[in-house]
Amino acid sequence: MTDQPNIVALIVAAGTGTRAGGTMPKQFASLAGKPMIAHSHAALSGHPQISKVLIAIGEGQEALLDEAIGPV
Repeated sequence: MTDQPNIVALIVAAGTGTRAGGTMPKQFASLAGKPMIAHSHAALSGHPQISKVLIAIGEGQEALLDEAIGPV
């Protein structure tokens, strides 16, 4: 038995961003020099009690995710 819980974080980023406007979904838009989803992923994956980060994206957004944070 382990003392550390198995915590999985889920980033729900499957939207199209139509209400926000712009040329791409807002989760992939740049904020402070990197995509918003990269900020979320870095914060969660760097947390010592989170063992895994899963990301839900929309159909056809795989290339945008790879560009934003690299292969998952």
